[in-house]
Amino acid sequence: MANVTVITDSVATLPPRLAEEIGIVVVPERLTLGENAYYDGDLGLEEVVARIDEGFTTSGPSPGDFLQVLTEQAGKTGALIVTVSRELASSTFESAHTAARLHGSPVEVFDSRTAAGAQGLVVAGAAAVAARGEPLKTVVEEARYIAERVRLVARLDDLSWLARGGHVPYLAARAGDMVGVRPLVEVRHGRVHAMRPALSVDGASERLLDIWRSSNPGDGARLHIAGLHALGRQEAVHLLDEVRSEVAPETEFVGYFGTVMVVHSGPSLTGIAWWWDTRSL
Repeated sequence: MANVTVITDSVATLPPRLAEEIGIVVVPERLTLGENAYYDGDLGLEEVVARIDEGFTTSGPSPGDFLQVLTEQAGKTGALIVTVSRELASSTFESAHTAARLHGSPVEVFDSRTAAGAQGLVVAGAAAVAARGEPLKTVVEEARYIAERVRLVARLDDLSWLARGGHVPYLAARAGDMVGVRPLVEVRHGRVHAMRPALSVDGASERLLDIWRSSNPGDGARLHIAGLHALGRQEAVHLLDEVRSEVAPETEFVGYFGTVMVVHSGPSLTGIAWWWDTRSL
């Protein structure tokens, strides 16, 4: 049994069954739509997309949300909270830090410097180490090791949703709309960066796979990967099928974007997150 509890926020897009199986506690982010506030997952994506013109804001869990989890579920030797990048959602990191200060047992708060499935892979790796009964310091070191190597690349139909949230410049979004391209983005160093776009959906998928292929260090490196989607599970599964035809992953899952992520990315997102473990077995 793990002596360290691993906690994260819902931006990590971990499938609930997987989170339960490997002992991860997920604390939901918050969405305000119009005048009403919801927890991530309270509304269906279709409803959120239909109501987006009402105006929205998103925020991290409150310190009380994190503190309640720590009080109820912190392990014998403490807990690790892995958050979405501070650059993307500073309130989540700050709330986690406040809760950690208020809680009695040792708690480490770790900024993953990423989001979505990449964050989920950091969390899953840390939880695997915690499950072996390792101390908090070792669990944190594993999270840091993965965070330094994990990548996330995704395709969108347009950049307007990211521009609306201030994650890419409006000029880049307008340029993409004018030429009808399929934008690609990467989460890197804690922020979203626009990449060279593709000219079709198929071309974008092949670009994603080529980026993944080119990252393979060889020499028996072990692959950990997540397929990502909002309303396009079939496309995400197809990407993982293509990966499996070339490399057998050691870890894999399909991450489903919740409402808090979709109001920033839009419903058309499909992508992959991955890292290669080059350490000796």
